[in-house]
Amino acid sequence: MYKLFNILLLCVFGSIYGKAQGQIRGKILSSDQNPVAGASIKLKHGGVRTVSDSRGDFVISVTV
Repeated sequence: MYKLFNILLLCVFGSIYGKAQGQIRGKILSSDQNPVAGASIKLKHGGVRTVSDSRGDFVISVTV
């Protein structure tokens, strides 16, 4: 599960890195494509954190 979570984050951040100005939005899904509620999301550099909602959605505000 943790490995899948890291892969999903890499896909989300890898696809929008450099394009994001203001917010990063994403969705955390389990291996069977169900939303993961309450998952912690943290940017590797900068210490910004958030938690996914009941639908697995999250938003992180960033300064580029």
